[in-house]
Amino acid sequence: MVLALVLTTSIAALAQNYGSAVGGRLTRGLGATYKTHIGQKGNALEGIAYFGIGGNSYFDFTLLYEVQNDLGNAERLQWYYGGGPSVGTYFGNDGGLLLGINGIVGLEYTFKFPVVASLDYKPRVNLSGIGFGDFTGLALSARYILK
Repeated sequence: MVLALVLTTSIAALAQNYGSAVGGRLTRGLGATYKTHIGQKGNALEGIAYFGIGGNSYFDFTLLYEVQNDLGNAERLQWYYGGGPSVGTYFGNDGGLLLGINGIVGLEYTFKFPVVASLDYKPRVNLSGIGFGDFTGLALSARYILK
């Protein structure tokens, strides 16, 4: 009976908006993501820790402010946009500090069970570090809803 009450309450909460969720992010490397809704309905902060692999391996942390909006009449589907800074380090012979400014735009779907999935594009302009930036930032994230 307690389990049924918890599941019913969780599903009812998902139909509105979740509070916080944590999960993984898959792009050209692997990342971890934590998203929490703040203030007004539709505003969120997302933190992404990411390890990039390839020609220039690097680690960075990005903090994004995001605004979420319903996508027409689609139930549990929203689109979002936002931006924020990133800081990290890149490895190799000429390793060093990586500073950047990021934008983000994407789609997010909240399932009827405590999982949310998103597909987004997150370009970055480097203020210091390797190259001018990264404009290939297409990613898929899956998060478990905490509350």
